[in-house]
Amino acid sequence: MWSIFFCILGIYTFVRYLYSQLRSPILILFSYLRDLLLPIAKKSLTEKYGNWAVITGSTDGMGKSYAKHLALKGFNIVLISRSEEKLKAVQNEIESEAGVEVRYIVADFTQNFEIYDKIAKQLEDIPVGILANNVGLSRSIPGSFDEHSEKLIWDMILVNITATMLMTKIVLPGMKQRGKGAIVNISSICVLVPLIHNAGVYAACKKCVSSMTKILQWELMDYKNIDVQLIEPCFVDTNMINFSQDIKNHSVTCSSDEWAKNVIALLGRTNTTNGHFKHALVAFIMSSIPETLRTLLIYRHAQSFDYKKS
Repeated sequence: MWSIFFCILGIYTFVRYLYSQLRSPILILFSYLRDLLLPIAKKSLTEKYGNWAVITGSTDGMGKSYAKHLALKGFNIVLISRSEEKLKAVQNEIESEAGVEVRYIVADFTQNFEIYDKIAKQLEDIPVGILANNVGLSRSIPGSFDEHSEKLIWDMILVNITATMLMTKIVLPGMKQRGKGAIVNISSICVLVPLIHNAGVYAACKKCVSSMTKILQWELMDYKNIDVQLIEPCFVDTNMINFSQDIKNHSVTCSSDEWAKNVIALLGRTNTTNGHFKHALVAFIMSSIPETLRTLLIYRHAQSFDYKKS
């Protein structure tokens, strides 16, 4: 009797583990196959969420690509970043390429709370359908915790954590009132392992973003048409990894355009994902290894990278 019970318990535990770890790559693969094999009419993202998308940190890399590919799907775009010159350039680029309305808000997320009053006022007349909390900050070159300046640590908390929370606070009441919307929070695969002598403060901030997003998913369960998506990507070829040509050329590194197309295809289909199929496989392998061992392996692997500015 007990042997049968423990056998069933073991099978259940194994199946549950496989489901939790392989869910992201399976859903990504299913998304590809569904679009390939079942090209039937379906509700567009603009019909599902609304016509406006707000993207923070949107003048370079992942944020710019995310904004561009949402625009190509018919979304009007609000770009938020700190450089007005870059914002104007991206605005012109997206408007000419996608033919949608593009606005921008100049905001430096390392500044004080007042910037959020400014952002809220400029978003008052915009029914935000999608908020992508993409803005992020890390060290230009990896280093141990004591090598981080006090100013950098404070700025990383403001940019990586505070911005995500307060931007969500601005748009969420409107989404609840309209009964639809999506909040997309960009975390990182580094939440799976402490990044010793690499990007420890950054990883800790992203761990907070992941936790906050999962809490929000539960809090909004009763709002069936409001999606909260957590993305935990691996290496994406952006300015953030310019410190190492080895990482930029790594087999799991993908372009920001490739990444954006993949994660947008998964919006509304899964609430937690690594975004790209090979990133999901990396996450599965890492999760299958005990934390102490995977921390040691990642640490040794990171030591082999050339961290000279490229």
